[in-house]
Amino acid sequence: MDLRSLQYFLAIAQELNITKAAEVLHMAQPPLSRQLQQLEEELDTPLFIRGKRKLELTEEGRLLKKRAKQILNFVDVTRTEIKEVSEGVAGTLRIGATQTIATTLLPGWIAAYKKKYPQVRYHIWSGNSDEVIAQLEHGLVDIAVIREPYNPEKFKGVRIAKEPWCVLIPGNSPLAELPGDSIDLALLDEQELIVPSIESRRREMEQWFETIGKKANICCEYAPLINAPYLVEQGVGIAVLPYSVKNILNQKNVVLKKIANPEVNSYVAVLVDKYHPLSKAGERFLELRHLSLAESLE
Repeated sequence: MDLRSLQYFLAIAQELNITKAAEVLHMAQPPLSRQLQQLEEELDTPLFIRGKRKLELTEEGRLLKKRAKQILNFVDVTRTEIKEVSEGVAGTLRIGATQTIATTLLPGWIAAYKKKYPQVRYHIWSGNSDEVIAQLEHGLVDIAVIREPYNPEKFKGVRIAKEPWCVLIPGNSPLAELPGDSIDLALLDEQELIVPSIESRRREMEQWFETIGKKANICCEYAPLINAPYLVEQGVGIAVLPYSVKNILNQKNVVLKKIANPEVNSYVAVLVDKYHPLSKAGERFLELRHLSLAESLE
């Protein structure tokens, strides 16, 4: 099994039709069919179920499709890194970030970096913290900007910001009319809450209520984050969000308040993989942000 056979297989897996895959690959159909047959013989398992009109991946085929994408992506990354060694700071910098960070902190960081290193290109990937960490662990991003916690055995990280958790309240709720920009946690007791669909995050929020002898009433979970304000606007419940969501809110009939008594915070951290050396572009990016990961939280 070599890279070319993986490329051929992936084209077939994406098209689910050998004729169409051959067109995409600019090759004749018979040699592509032979390549697939040889791959199945090598792996000693069928990768497709042959239908009348199209192919269907077997369970083994679905696994190989996932792995083939990762392998070919890693090969591309390796080629870029080798090119960077010979050419200096160039290539593609791959950054994963949570959705609020990707729309608030990250654009300014990249704008400043671009002025100093104009030859660098960027690939930005956003998701929730668990998803971003998974991208870093699989080598699909070079740098991750997430909300803690993370596993210090796998990653080097430095905490860069503290941010309060807040609630987004429907404008017609009596809670929205309370004075001030904060609200006591106790007042959220029995309110229907909309929380992130991350188990560790949901458990953290349940513990907030347990500390004051209450129980969180979770009616809905959201992912991605951008869905939460629309749910609040429609009166589904009160959403728990990081305070930086205020920078991307477009809804008018909602009110944002920080959670108080007790105050609860999230912590933003920049991570790199302990066991995968950074490219020059990645190292310079951290230097520009004054993030000395080599000396922080190892």
